[in-house]
Amino acid sequence: MGGCLMNRILKKFLQRGVDLSPVGVELREDNTNYFCTPKGASVFGWAGIDGIHFCFIRGFGEMVFSVSPMNTSPDYVHPVAENFTDFLRLILACGDVAAVEQAWMWNEAQFEAFLNENPTTQEQQQTLSEISEKMNLLPMEQPWTYIKNLQSSFDYSQIKYTEDYYDNDMTSEAELVAPEWKVYFDGDFWGHRGKDRAGKEIKLDKQFDWAGYHWVIPAAYSCSKGLVV
Repeated sequence: MGGCLMNRILKKFLQRGVDLSPVGVELREDNTNYFCTPKGASVFGWAGIDGIHFCFIRGFGEMVFSVSPMNTSPDYVHPVAENFTDFLRLILACGDVAAVEQAWMWNEAQFEAFLNENPTTQEQQQTLSEISEKMNLLPMEQPWTYIKNLQSSFDYSQIKYTEDYYDNDMTSEAELVAPEWKVYFDGDFWGHRGKDRAGKEIKLDKQFDWAGYHWVIPAAYSCSKGLVV
């Protein structure tokens, strides 16, 4: 993690000792870029599935971006918050970073339906309370509107990528050698909190429409206790 703007905001948070993994963000320093990680990115967190990571990008100030390697081009990278403080406020409003990362492809009704269908767990609620108390923050009002306004006004053409992104052959290779993520039966997709071994990936690459949503299933994971999709 680097960059003075990032350090000014993020360092304060890190000093509070809050673990964000229950709400979908693993903060770590052994960050490896994907083929679609923007040039000049400072990665600070990982969702723990599909290579999704969160970063700042040099030249865009304090803005927070999500990078989703399993998306289709050109939807790999999206701005999700104007700064790290707003990023935390969005998590407070949504209960988990999943809705924040996926908001770009939903209308407001779908966004609200996702939140209603995925209520916060007790562990997540404890983390949210800790964020609110230690950072003195309130949940973002109208999170979907905030994210949509940010993304609709953003000039995506300003994001620059490495040569791997622009070279189709290298893009395919980069996807194959990308850093491995792990999925656990008891830890869900947003953070491992058990002692069992990581599941074995079974590639599916399936997409379908059901119940008014477009579903994408890149893989399933065979764990000792069952199958995770």
